[in-house]
Amino acid sequence: MYAGLSFLWLWAWKEKTNHYKYWIIFLIVLGWGSLMEIIQGITHLGRNFETADILADVLGFLPGWFAWKIFQNSYAHRIFKSPNH
Repeated sequence: MYAGLSFLWLWAWKEKTNHYKYWIIFLIVLGWGSLMEIIQGITHLGRNFETADILADVLGFLPGWFAWKIFQNSYAHRIFKSPNH
């Protein structure tokens, strides 16, 4: 899920390559994963807070980022690219 979230967010960001963009999206993924774990720990609805799950969520950013880098250099990117950009 986090790989897909990262990929789609990178695709939606219209700016050219900006290294801050990657860090911002990484921090959003980290924050979202952490928030979900905190909510699971607070609500006690059959799920528990797990630090390892936060790590897994954050590591999910990497496949999404790699897929974006591959997509960015592919023919498909030129097909889906808006004519205004």
